[in-house]
Amino acid sequence: MTLIDYINQLRIEEAKYLLDSGNASVTEVALSVGYNDPNYFSKVFTKLEHVTPHNYRKRKKGTETSLHVATKPT
Repeated sequence: MTLIDYINQLRIEEAKYLLDSGNASVTEVALSVGYNDPNYFSKVFTKLEHVTPHNYRKRKKGTETSLHVATKPT
Protein backbone atom coordinates (compact mmCIF):
# COMPACT_ATOMS: atom_id res chain seq x y z
CA MET A 1 0.00 0.00 0.00
CA THR A 2 1.38 3.38 -0.97
CA LEU A 3 1.27 6.44 1.25
CA ILE A 4 -1.40 7.98 -0.99
CA ASP A 5 -3.51 4.80 -0.72
CA TYR A 6 -3.20 4.92 3.06
CA ILE A 7 -4.19 8.60 3.22
CA ASN A 8 -7.16 7.98 0.93
CA GLN A 9 -8.24 5.06 3.10
CA LEU A 10 -8.13 7.24 6.23
CA ARG A 11 -10.06 10.01 4.51
CA ILE A 12 -12.74 7.61 3.31
CA GLU A 13 -13.11 6.08 6.78
CA GLU A 14 -13.69 9.57 8.19
CA ALA A 15 -16.10 10.32 5.34
CA LYS A 16 -18.08 7.16 6.17
CA TYR A 17 -18.35 8.32 9.77
CA LEU A 18 -19.58 11.76 8.65
CA LEU A 19 -22.05 10.24 6.20
CA ASP A 20 -23.38 7.93 8.93
CA SER A 21 -23.61 10.49 11.70
CA GLY A 22 -24.75 13.72 10.14
CA ASN A 23 -26.74 15.53 7.55
CA ALA A 24 -23.84 17.20 5.75
CA SER A 25 -24.03 17.04 1.98
CA VAL A 26 -21.64 14.83 0.08
CA THR A 27 -19.84 18.00 -1.05
CA GLU A 28 -19.46 19.16 2.56
CA VAL A 29 -18.16 15.73 3.58
CA ALA A 30 -15.68 15.76 0.69
CA LEU A 31 -14.35 19.16 1.73
CA SER A 32 -14.24 18.13 5.41
CA VAL A 33 -11.97 15.18 4.71
CA GLY A 34 -9.60 17.07 2.45
CA TYR A 35 -10.93 16.64 -1.08
CA ASN A 36 -11.29 19.94 -2.94
CA ASP A 37 -13.11 18.24 -5.82
CA PRO A 38 -16.32 16.43 -4.78
CA ASN A 39 -16.33 14.46 -8.05
CA TYR A 40 -12.86 13.09 -7.32
CA PHE A 41 -13.97 12.30 -3.76
CA SER A 42 -16.92 10.32 -5.15
CA LYS A 43 -14.61 8.47 -7.53
CA VAL A 44 -12.19 7.50 -4.73
CA PHE A 45 -15.03 6.61 -2.35
CA THR A 46 -16.70 4.42 -4.97
CA LYS A 47 -13.43 2.70 -5.83
CA LEU A 48 -12.77 1.79 -2.19
CA GLU A 49 -16.32 1.09 -0.99
CA HIS A 50 -17.92 -0.19 -4.22
CA VAL A 51 -20.84 2.20 -3.72
CA THR A 52 -21.28 5.93 -4.26
CA PRO A 53 -21.28 8.18 -1.16
CA HIS A 54 -24.93 9.02 -1.78
CA ASN A 55 -25.95 5.36 -2.03
CA TYR A 56 -23.77 4.49 0.98
CA ARG A 57 -25.71 6.99 3.08
CA LYS A 58 -29.03 5.89 1.61
CA ARG A 59 -28.23 2.23 2.33
CA LYS A 60 -27.15 3.00 5.89
CA LYS A 61 -30.21 5.14 6.60
CA GLY A 62 -32.45 2.46 5.09
CA THR A 63 -30.89 -0.21 7.30
CA GLU A 64 -31.36 1.89 10.43
CA THR A 65 -34.96 2.63 9.50
CA SER A 66 -35.68 -1.03 8.79
CA LEU A 67 -34.18 -2.11 12.09
CA HIS A 68 -36.03 0.62 13.96
CA VAL A 69 -39.37 -0.34 12.43
CA ALA A 70 -38.74 -4.03 13.02
CA THR A 71 -38.07 -3.50 16.73
CA LYS A 72 -41.13 -1.33 17.47
CA PRO A 73 -43.49 -2.92 19.96
CA THR A 74 -46.87 -3.88 18.52
